[in-house]
Amino acid sequence: MCVGIFFKKCFLFQANTFQAVLVTDGVLTFVIYNYNKIQFALYEKYMYNAQVGFNKGKSTNYYAVEGSGTEGIATVVSRTNVNRTGKFVFRLNGYMARPVKVADIVFVIDSSYSEAKFFDNILQYIVDVTDNLIIAPNETQVAVISFSRIARVEFDFTVCQNNDCVHERVLNISQLNSTSYMDTGLDLASDMFLWTKGGRQSALKYVVMISDGLVNNRDKAKRKARELSQRQDGIKVVGVGLGRSVYHTVLESVAFNSSYLLAPDPHKLLHLLQWDLHDPNVTGCVHNFSADILVIVETSASQSDKSFKKALTFLQTFMDKFNPSHTDNAITISVAVYSSTTNYVIRECPLSSLQYIMDAIRTLGQSKDQEQNWDHMLRFVDNHTSYSSVTTHKYAMFVTTGSVPEKSVVHVKTKLMHLRDNNSVRVVMVGITDHSNWKVLENVYDCGFYTFSTEDVDIVSRVLLNDIKSTNCTKLGK
Repeated sequence: MCVGIFFKKCFLFQANTFQAVLVTDGVLTFVIYNYNKIQFALYEKYMYNAQVGFNKGKSTNYYAVEGSGTEGIATVVSRTNVNRTGKFVFRLNGYMARPVKVADIVFVIDSSYSEAKFFDNILQYIVDVTDNLIIAPNETQVAVISFSRIARVEFDFTVCQNNDCVHERVLNISQLNSTSYMDTGLDLASDMFLWTKGGRQSALKYVVMISDGLVNNRDKAKRKARELSQRQDGIKVVGVGLGRSVYHTVLESVAFNSSYLLAPDPHKLLHLLQWDLHDPNVTGCVHNFSADILVIVETSASQSDKSFKKALTFLQTFMDKFNPSHTDNAITISVAVYSSTTNYVIRECPLSSLQYIMDAIRTLGQSKDQEQNWDHMLRFVDNHTSYSSVTTHKYAMFVTTGSVPEKSVVHVKTKLMHLRDNNSVRVVMVGITDHSNWKVLENVYDCGFYTFSTEDVDIVSRVLLNDIKSTNCTKLGK
């Protein structure tokens, strides 16, 4: 089809050449456009502006591709929403057709003072995530923004067309190293999905915020995140907590929802993406919940009676939040107490027996021993997690004051790293409010995402329930 200005003969005036095909099976209707040559986009004499999309009339049931009505629409010949340059497909009686395995991801990284010791970990996290994605013009695209007092674009979607380029660019990012204003990074991210920056209209859009949540103007950051999530192009904000101390409430407030608050494990983000970016042969995806959770409670007499009661209240509330009615799960709970020795109270009890677990917690009493034998307790945890029948997710949750002798901190840290690296255990530190040595708690375990206070019980339950979730997708048989 050759369309000239005001339908004049094509050989006399500038013209736009394209094909339009209507397809229907009697239920669903699609239009397919093939664009070959765009010679005019604006013709000011007659106020004629070229557009791409469809319009039923009177602004009802319409869609215009980004750049329509501007000179920029001339680039439509090199753009697409179905992985073939110059081709656009729209569903006319519903939502626009959307391809699978296509995402535009903007990583927004905290480059402030508080992340100084973890900045390399942030960069490596991006490398590890993108190493499991196909970076290409018709697959996943990646951009990166860093922020501190100000925000800067490290690279947009037009820069890297392959994995090696992304890795090289990311690993060469320098830290800004000033105070933290998350809102500046989110504000800059809002412009990254424009087609002039390489954004694609049809791609699923994600902003992945990697931060410890220790920021200024938290309310402003929350507003900026809500503005992104409420845009018509469907941007989803993911919060990844990485740092020595992680302010979960801040990251959760900017995330699309609580399921989008993730631990700094690349596979967590990849599983989240899998839900949307599944293989075309997949019939559907389901969430499964499976975990072995060992809770180790400090009962030593070195803590006050008030602190011990707070620990028990935390445990009871935490278990109640893990109510099995929420999920079809395979979660087992073990509870042990430690002071000079470590002993089981209950062992591998199904979460479905919640009342039995709660009754056992109510019977816990304080020990008369002042001593805390961390070495014996960590050997106990090592044995439990080594022989656990659960292979998917294993957790050791320490409810403690963190009273580790200074000379033993390095030894305890080494033991905890052994649990993580050799036994695949996620170590969760819960400091008993008003009586915890937070410097020790944060020092013995570097992953601040899993360090909480007993006052954080609501968010602890949400974080762990989300963390044990795995996504399984079923493929069509050959």
